[in-house]
Amino acid sequence: MFGRDNTKPASPALADMFVTLSERAGKPLWIPDDVRGLCCSTPWSSKGYKRGQTWMSEQMSDALWRWSDGGKLPVVVDAASCTLGLKDDILEHLDDVRKDRLKLIAIVDSIAWCKGLLPALTIHKTIPRILVHPTCSTTHLGLNETLLEIASALADSAEIPLGTTCCGTAGDRGLLHPELVRSATRDTIVQIQSSGDDTCFISANRTCELGMRQTTGKVYESFIYALEEATRLSE
Repeated sequence: MFGRDNTKPASPALADMFVTLSERAGKPLWIPDDVRGLCCSTPWSSKGYKRGQTWMSEQMSDALWRWSDGGKLPVVVDAASCTLGLKDDILEHLDDVRKDRLKLIAIVDSIAWCKGLLPALTIHKTIPRILVHPTCSTTHLGLNETLLEIASALADSAEIPLGTTCCGTAGDRGLLHPELVRSATRDTIVQIQSSGDDTCFISANRTCELGMRQTTGKVYESFIYALEEATRLSE
């Protein structure tokens, strides 16, 4: 939805890159034709629009049941906050039938999915150094170490800056009030800004990446871009 940083190519988009990467590893993904207009419902929740969240939760639950062929196929999500919203947040807004259906669907975050792809991928080009920004959602999902493992497979050196916590973006709050992100990153900004030009900055949620970019001046992107580029054969 937000697109890449303006210093990067406009296409392919993240979703397309994710499909390409998964196909390369022999586990193809497909994007539903009717996905437009649906979301995890978290934006409604964060704004306090409870009726809107209930409506979107019901629409999304029905779509997930249809797309997964009644729970036969896993649903893979490319943004950690959306994964958390679909796995946990929408449950309280569903009736019992929809709730029981949703529990039968395997909802997989892109971090866990890509960790499973690694054995089938060949890394052709390593990155000198990667700094990882774990998000609140990856923390709740227990995927911070998995994200660091993926980064370590791609780089000579990978680490989470000492003192990293919530970046303060909180959906769109940090974009509207950048002082929140400046305050939240005060303990890590020196480490981040002093990193060399050979450092790659990764995360797993676009709004957090935008907030970190706005505050640190460094280009944060989904780890999927780095993984796809590192495993792509040079032409």
